[in-house]
Amino acid sequence: MYALGYKIFVEGELIDKFKSKTSRSILETKLKNYARVIPNSNQKDIKKALDSKVFDEIIVMHTDVKAKELTEEEKRDPIAFGKIKESDRYYFITDWEDEFCDLTLDDIIDELDLKEADMKIKKNPDLSDLTQKYEKLKNK
Repeated sequence: MYALGYKIFVEGELIDKFKSKTSRSILETKLKNYARVIPNSNQKDIKKALDSKVFDEIIVMHTDVKAKELTEEEKRDPIAFGKIKESDRYYFITDWEDEFCDLTLDDIIDELDLKEADMKIKKNPDLSDLTQKYEKLKNK
């Protein structure tokens, strides 16, 4: 993962916590079912992730465009995450602005008061470091 450039992840339980904490209606859509246009530069990032074959699926997390409480300004910025079946982690691939969705990785970090260091894979982590990181995230 690290060597391929996928160094940032969010644990699944934190994604669930974000969804329950935010006032926005957040959806996850498999890439193959995502119907809106993805900008070319982000398509390249996603193609790189698909070609690496490290992820079992790519999901796009976005706000529900049918939610009536969202303004047009709030309906931007989907996020593409890579998922591995044996893991609960969401590996950040790319995010972008579009006319319908207002969601960025920074929104998740801010809403949950996370530190970016808690979400990065270290090049050579040792087991005690990973245990400490897990306990810190678990208690948030």
